[in-house]
Amino acid sequence: MKIGLITYDKPHLKSYQILKGLIKKNKYQIKLLLVKFKKRSKKKNDHRPHQFKTKSQIKLAKVNNIKSVYFNKKNCLSKIDVAIIGGANLLNYRIIKKNYILNCHSGLIPQTRGLDSIKWSIYKNELVGNTLHYIDQSVDKGNIVCHKITKVYKS
Repeated sequence: MKIGLITYDKPHLKSYQILKGLIKKNKYQIKLLLVKFKKRSKKKNDHRPHQFKTKSQIKLAKVNNIKSVYFNKKNCLSKIDVAIIGGANLLNYRIIKKNYILNCHSGLIPQTRGLDSIKWSIYKNELVGNTLHYIDQSVDKGNIVCHKITKVYKS
């Protein structure tokens, strides 16, 4: 299977961990699909600073002879069976193919969409979980593959 990993063009923990896991399985052809990291205001960048203080998924790809291309390049999705999101801003809707790019969202779609879904679910006393879904032109609304409930304990 040929997998495209959509990731920021700077070191990113989640993307690094996903790539390391895919390499370890040793059964996929992988292509890194880079998305330009957009620096936001200082306050917003402090949201998850540990995500960007990590080893580089780009260097890991290079060491393992994995090709990297920018996501917005023409034909960037060619020769890929499925793409998965490791880390990205909202993607250019013109490049999105139906039922092609998988995202693991930290909330139960459609009830909990957007950033910090786990925190909002707990705050609103709603079920907490994850959704594996295909992305489409809407934010966190694509076809759902599966839901998994996460147990929350008072402790």
